[in-house]
Amino acid sequence: MILFSLAIIAVGFLFLTKGADWLVNGATDLAKRANMSDMAIGLTIVAMGTSLPELMVSLLAAINGQGDVSIGNVLGSNIVNILLVLGITGTIGGLLIQKNTIRIEIPISIAMTVVLFLLINGFSFSMDAPDLQITRLTSGILFLGFIAFMVYVAKSMKTTHEGTHGEPVVHRPVYISLLYLFGGIIGLAIGGNLVVENSVKLAQMAGISERVIGLTIVAIGTSLPELATSVVAAINKKTDIAIGNVVGSNIFNIGFVLAVSGLIQPMQYNAGFNGDLIIVLMASLLLWAFTAFGFQKNMLERWEAILFLILFAGYTGWLMM
Repeated sequence: MILFSLAIIAVGFLFLTKGADWLVNGATDLAKRANMSDMAIGLTIVAMGTSLPELMVSLLAAINGQGDVSIGNVLGSNIVNILLVLGITGTIGGLLIQKNTIRIEIPISIAMTVVLFLLINGFSFSMDAPDLQITRLTSGILFLGFIAFMVYVAKSMKTTHEGTHGEPVVHRPVYISLLYLFGGIIGLAIGGNLVVENSVKLAQMAGISERVIGLTIVAIGTSLPELATSVVAAINKKTDIAIGNVVGSNIFNIGFVLAVSGLIQPMQYNAGFNGDLIIVLMASLLLWAFTAFGFQKNMLERWEAILFLILFAGYTGWLMM
């Protein structure tokens, strides 16, 4: 029975990954028709597209009363995005990061994490405080923060013309892009449902807490689109998309995925998540420090990326203790 649930989860991840791939392809093609820059595409279209698995999983888990899976998925995905996705991507050859991303977008991601912590805990820290919740008020504030971020991106967006020597890029027909877009959404919905239902069954059968399942299996699985997208972008020297994808996804996960889930269904907050929330904050601060004050500024170097991978291995080991 455990092997069967694992197999269904794997099928769900395939739906999630392929669905996100189709959605990103369709949405990016439509965005390029509007001459959006690589960074703008990374922060918005790609980030949202690759985060739709998190949205589907967290939303369905919240509706089904599995708050630990919903919250664990968001926090775990943000940790995976920085320590694992950027860790793997950065080892390819380092990642050049725009000054604006270091000065504004990464700090916004840090601020969203701090706001989430304060809204839930106030100014205290505890791993066993009872009666903590993600309320509709908390979710509404986070959602307003996300809207403010989107307004900032829209105002700061600089368009670039794609193509070589001023020649227009050949695009798919619009109807093909729309088919990719809607096919991706359907795939994400199917995959999200398969992952949530069978992850909870697996947790119950194996005696593993829903919190750990959400932070590990579900978080890594729903972050596969971010990993695939960022690695391909880095190989193709599209580092703006690789970085924008991760930073945008982390903001989207807190300001939209968690916020929308909490608006639809308020959730009990396991105080044990505070440790994971601190890990999200520390990883974000480390990314900012490396790129703003490292030996080579505006750059995530290969050795720093390797350190991220080591830290991720240590965090996973800590969860399993």
